[in-house]
Amino acid sequence: MTKTILFLFAILCLASCNSGQASVEKPMIDTAVRTLGHNMSNYATTEIIEKKAAGNNSADSLKSRIQGAWTDGITDGATFDIKDKTVYYVDEGSDFKYFLKGDVITIKYPEYLYKAKLSFQSDTLIMDSEEYGQTKFWKLKD
Repeated sequence: MTKTILFLFAILCLASCNSGQASVEKPMIDTAVRTLGHNMSNYATTEIIEKKAAGNNSADSLKSRIQGAWTDGITDGATFDIKDKTVYYVDEGSDFKYFLKGDVITIKYPEYLYKAKLSFQSDTLIMDSEEYGQTKFWKLKD
């Protein structure tokens, strides 16, 4: 109980500090304080909130990094264009929904779900799937 009160006091002190800089962490601290206020004995909740917020930031970063037109080097122009919620295949003229979970992209095709682990080597996008192996794509300049 004493640790929880000290922890809550530390969070309140951090939340009340004003360094003059905009901070993304303040909403996380406010959420943690509200959560602890409802249940003082639930110390683990703050860790979950912080990890979830950190995970969202990396997913958002990956999502913004993969958006744009990509080529496999075989076609003259773009092979596909990754948008906010869809992947547009240029040759087929079709959009397919996708979602990210961690560093894995899942694309919903009519007949199956394609899953691949995403990684980057410099500015090269690498998709590694069990079905198709590793495929590399290069981003086209705007």
